[in-house]
Order: sequence, then structure tokens, then C-alpha cells
Amino acid sequence: MNLAIETLINQAIPLLDKDSLEALKKLSGKIIRFELNSININKYIFIDNQNVMLLNQYEGEADVYISTTPFTLLRLLLETETSANDPDMKITGDISIAQDMFYIIKNLDWQWKQKLKLQLLPTAIVKRAEMENFLNQVDTLRDDFERLEQRVQKLT
Repeated sequence: MNLAIETLINQAIPLLDKDSLEALKKLSGKIIRFELNSININKYIFIDNQNVMLLNQYEGEADVYISTTPFTLLRLLLETETSANDPDMKITGDISIAQDMFYIIKNLDWQWKQKLKLQLLPTAIVKRAEMENFLNQVDTLRDDFERLEQRVQKLT
């Protein structure tokens, strides 16, 4: 998944407008840790000049940490209004980096946003289904434990 998304992003970069390219230059050398909570996806985004690399691990400290839900991320890709102040998003570190990143996303060509969405959506759905399955198993285990506890109480 990393390579497909990374390739899409890097193909879209030359199509950015002048202001977005300037914002991208300001991000050069920065590390953004991106977490999609509830599906346990953690990625590091490294921007070098006009190339983006997605990393699974990074040994140092990220310049900014962004935590959000998969569906908030998809909404940000689809809507023209992208904000670092979204209530489903937690940002720590240098917020100006996040703001520049959201500015670039906002100005990304709609077709490229759709392609990114199509890459991210299957992963989000699979991870969400796995999480729901796990939570259902936890609920079943809890119910079984409660029934067992009631039987033990009846026996004592």
C-alpha cells in the first residue's frame, strides 16, 4: 500500500499550483507522523524537495504528529475545506507543518484525490471490519464470563 500511495502522491506533485509547490518546499526535510486511529495504521511522511516518502518506521522524532480517523482522512481528501482544527483530529508538534500539508491537500487536483481515496478506502474498510470482529469477540467473551460468574454465584 505504501508504494501505491507514495507513487500517486509523487505523480500529483508536478500538477500542484505555484503556492502549493511553495508550501511543499517549506515541508522539505520534515517528518510527519500520521496515525489512523481505530485501525492501527501508523506512517511517517518524509518530504524531500518535491518527493514524498511513506515510511513504516522512523528512529527520530517527528516534527508533527497527526492522529485522526480513516473516515476523517477520506473526508479531508474529498472536501475543499481542509482544516487542522477538525474535532476528530489531534495534532501535536509544529502545527504550521500540518497546516501546510492541509493546504496542499486542499489544492490537490480532484482526480488525484479520488485516486488516493480509492487506495485508502479498501484498507480502512478491511481494518474496520477486523476491529468490529475483534470487538464482537470481546463482547461474546464478556457475556460468557458474566454467565459463568452467575453460575458460580448460584453454586456458592
